[in-house]
Amino acid sequence: MRVVAERASSQSSVDVFERTGPGGGGYRTTHMSGLGGKVTLPDPVGIELDAEELEQYVD
Repeated sequence: MRVVAERASSQSSVDVFERTGPGGGGYRTTHMSGLGGKVTLPDPVGIELDAEELEQYVD
């Protein structure tokens, strides 16, 4: 699983990418949120991440 916080000129976002499967070479987007929102990380992590706290790192 990868969590990417990105500040783009048009819109900042937090995207969660989950592996497509064992041995799979790719990822699929599973959850998206704007900075300041909340994003749910899928199992086995299974938590809700407050993306507002990430804004300080996207500068």
